[in-house]
Amino acid sequence: RLLARLGPEAAEPVDELLSAALRYEAMHPPSLQGFLHWLRHSNAMVRREPEGAEGAVRVMTAHGSKGLQARLVILPDTMGRPNADTDLCWLPGGEAGTALPVWVPRADLATRTTGVARSALEASAREEFNRLLYVALTRASDWLVVCGWEGTRGPPAECWYEHCRAGFAGLQTHTEPCPGGWAGEVVVHQHQASASGTTAVHADAPAPPVPLPDWMGQA
Repeated sequence: RLLARLGPEAAEPVDELLSAALRYEAMHPPSLQGFLHWLRHSNAMVRREPEGAEGAVRVMTAHGSKGLQARLVILPDTMGRPNADTDLCWLPGGEAGTALPVWVPRADLATRTTGVARSALEASAREEFNRLLYVALTRASDWLVVCGWEGTRGPPAECWYEHCRAGFAGLQTHTEPCPGGWAGEVVVHQHQASASGTTAVHADAPAPPVPLPDWMGQA
């Protein structure tokens, strides 16, 4: 039933999960909570290219797509913005160099120190947000589609869609009617990749063969 629900591609990850459970049971007392804690803090990762994926759609996060590639990649949700939990700040000052948690649920409770910590959290969230955009943009080998749903307030300035729009401004683009019966137009940038091996490489001519001495071949 599990493979019928998740598809045949889930067979290998499920086997890896069962193998991890057996390894945990051999090293630790059996406990579901302990196994989940052990698995959450492990660096184990299973990543594979889908086999026989013709006619199928694979839905995944940008973070989970690292290391994978597909001919067609669609980014449907590009209107979000960096999301950092700035209510909880970690400030230096604890014993043995440890950080102290400081909860700032309201702006009137903030101080200059917590403001600096909050700015650092926001900068880190923006960096991770943009890094995931780079990962998402480099997953397609042939066709990349960037789209999103625009609300009444318009797209946020820091969303992925606006970053892509700014990047398109420096490229040669043209507009086409939106396919699939959707209203509006799409902005298209086409790039023809050069064929590999077209550049001639001049190498030094091989050295002439050296004649063998007369004693070669004699017993």
